[in-house]
Amino acid sequence: LETVLEADGITKEMIQAQEARMKLIQRLLAASEESRLQLIQQEDEHIDSSLFTMLSTLMQASISGQDENAAQQLNELQLLLVEHSTQGKALKADSDEIQAAMKELQDLGDNLTREKLLDLVVAAPTEVRLRAYVQFIRPGMDYEFFQQLSARIEAASGDEKARLTEIRTKLLAYAGEYDEELAALMESA
Repeated sequence: LETVLEADGITKEMIQAQEARMKLIQRLLAASEESRLQLIQQEDEHIDSSLFTMLSTLMQASISGQDENAAQQLNELQLLLVEHSTQGKALKADSDEIQAAMKELQDLGDNLTREKLLDLVVAAPTEVRLRAYVQFIRPGMDYEFFQQLSARIEAASGDEKARLTEIRTKLLAYAGEYDEELAALMESA
């Protein structure tokens, strides 16, 4: 079995890491609520995005198997981890940024223009929000949009010029990634 898995690129270390995550989830589920908080603090460095992915997979499996009790316990555990772990707090902050980007775009609705989009992008407080704009409205970030951004860069000076240049570089990278993902999806379809 290990030989087959290694041929698929899954190493023994990866399997051990997954087993460790599963054992941590089991320990957290078995612990009392008070003990859970202590365990979360003790194991904070081991609570990563892969553990959250595993929790989601387990919840989906519980829902599919119509085990509502297990799904509820896993959901409660996930909420505790989001609230009390370093990774959970980071995921929540990212989620809040994505929601804020979506709300800003929805608020503009039919009044969204390239200029308003450019204003949103330039004022984006985080990279997560910047990436979210690309994900939500990539078609609006066309050649004309980037021309307008370049014009703002040329009109700026000093630190502002450097900041806008950095934003353009990030936007181009995020748009390239998005376009590659979309092309891969189209090819597989």
